[in-house]
Amino acid sequence: MAEIHTCLNCGSKFTENFCSKCGQKKVSEADYGLRSLLGQAFEAFTNLDSKFLKTFRVLVLNPGRLSLKFTSGVRAPYLKPFQVFLLCNVFFFIFLSETDIFRSPSVWFFKGNVDFLGIRVMDLVNTLIEKNEWDLKEVKIRYDRLSTDLSKSLLVLLIPFIALIGILFNRRMAFGKHLVFATHYFSALLLAMTLWYLIASNLLSPNRWFYLVPIFLAATLYYLISVRTFYAKKWWVSCCYGILGTLCMVMLISFYRTFINLLTFQLL
Repeated sequence: MAEIHTCLNCGSKFTENFCSKCGQKKVSEADYGLRSLLGQAFEAFTNLDSKFLKTFRVLVLNPGRLSLKFTSGVRAPYLKPFQVFLLCNVFFFIFLSETDIFRSPSVWFFKGNVDFLGIRVMDLVNTLIEKNEWDLKEVKIRYDRLSTDLSKSLLVLLIPFIALIGILFNRRMAFGKHLVFATHYFSALLLAMTLWYLIASNLLSPNRWFYLVPIFLAATLYYLISVRTFYAKKWWVSCCYGILGTLCMVMLISFYRTFINLLTFQLL
């Protein structure tokens, strides 16, 4: 008669090597042997590596396809949307932490008499200097450090607003599906920004527009193909929505920068 085991994970009874309810493997002393532990580590690494490559291959080469697969139930071979976003977010801020895409660095924000929402930036800086007895260098260091941390940690707040744009394409679709689409699109945008920056920074005398114009064009093209794939729209409709969606993204990023600037001054 087969030996009956009790699953330590869910409490169910089973007779094979794996629990029929939750899939937990029967634990034995052999699981703690060096060969077994190395095998588990290798399996975990190859599984993650396989998912990573498959996910980013589809994300980059087939705009909108990853969102379509995920919302259709094909999830096991790929990383989850938020995992993709976290990886792209970390990758972006490793290489572009000093850029002014999602925040305003002090190197130019504190220059001259920059007027910010009707308030002179240097007036805010001088208030901080008087209040905390800091010098200008100290304010710059603290501002840049905090604004970088905030822009990185709060970037996820943009995703629900990007998802709202998707309602224009399909009002009857569950908002969660729009969120999946927005997460994948924003992740791809962060990845494109990072890769193009690494390329452009190694070219001769790159300027701001040399970086921004290709990104805007790529973002528009990627968005319209994604809309065509995920929302099943005609090409001319996808083109219109692609341009509209990208312009909305530009405005959202502009509002986000303003929000980060204000929040940084409030928290200093």
